[in-house]
Amino acid sequence: TWGVRCGGTGLCRAAEHACAAYIASRADAAEVAMGVSPQMPAWDSHAAADDALHVALRSVERSLPDGMHLDLSANRTGGTQHALSTAIDTASQAEWRLCASLAARARHSSKTAAHAGAWLLATPSPELGNIMTTAEWRAAMCVWTGVDRGVGHECPCPACGERVVDLAAHALACMAGGSVLGRHHAVRDLLWQWCRSAKLQPELEKPGLLPDTVYRPADVFLPRYPGGGPAKIALDLAVCSPQQRRHLVAAGLVSAAAAVAYSDAKAERHACAAACAARGIRFVPMVVETFGCWAPEAANALRDITRARAARTGRVASVDLMYAHQALSATLWRGNVQ
Repeated sequence: TWGVRCGGTGLCRAAEHACAAYIASRADAAEVAMGVSPQMPAWDSHAAADDALHVALRSVERSLPDGMHLDLSANRTGGTQHALSTAIDTASQAEWRLCASLAARARHSSKTAAHAGAWLLATPSPELGNIMTTAEWRAAMCVWTGVDRGVGHECPCPACGERVVDLAAHALACMAGGSVLGRHHAVRDLLWQWCRSAKLQPELEKPGLLPDTVYRPADVFLPRYPGGGPAKIALDLAVCSPQQRRHLVAAGLVSAAAAVAYSDAKAERHACAAACAARGIRFVPMVVETFGCWAPEAANALRDITRARAARTGRVASVDLMYAHQALSATLWRGNVQ
């Protein structure tokens, strides 16, 4: 029942947020109401203690994080309904995390990253590439909210053979089977399409960038890049799970911890970043976590690509970035639940 940006579904409980809505409504209407009737209750700390506004204020303050106080005399309100509801959700999350498992905290930290819940906020559109079937959406929602879709006892993973209880959660971290490769290629191809529509002349899996090795550091190669820096760019896509054992503790504490760690590992593996730099190529790990959280370097690259695309389409850059994240996260989740 938390907001999407707080890692939930946005289906808020009316009983928990009604007072916040009332406070925001009174704030919006205060000037008009006082102009219509001077007998309207005052909007300040001198109003009667039993006034509905004060009752709502006290109710909301009981649900806010420790130390947060709402002052009626300051700008007539402690915030908009969205700000108040987010504060209520934040306090609820803090209480929940105290008793949540490591895996649950890692999932939650990843879900609260910027744009992670873009697939839930998207208006379904074939043209924008964010369509999901009912079965895909249902399965994705179960994984997003942590619903155990296991059989209630340990059973072997059909891909890797590891015995697990929750097959849905394990599937996101399991590196065996063809679904991992299919998910990677689906997100890679969409990234290539966005680069192509931005007229960046992208090439898929360009060979020969490092002729002395068998490695191909570019899932998507750009001969030029709108964000500045070296002319040649190697975008190396990867999807990692914050619930893998090696990332579990850090991912439960810090959002994008798994994506950042894996980005560093990709750059250091086979000295890939240094080898690319020696040939005038900037190596950019495009790492996204299974719940939609992008590493900061990858997020910056997506922003620059969508700015270039927006210049071609005539859209506002921020709107194009929103569409990009919605399409990418929907594609990611379709791959997650295969």
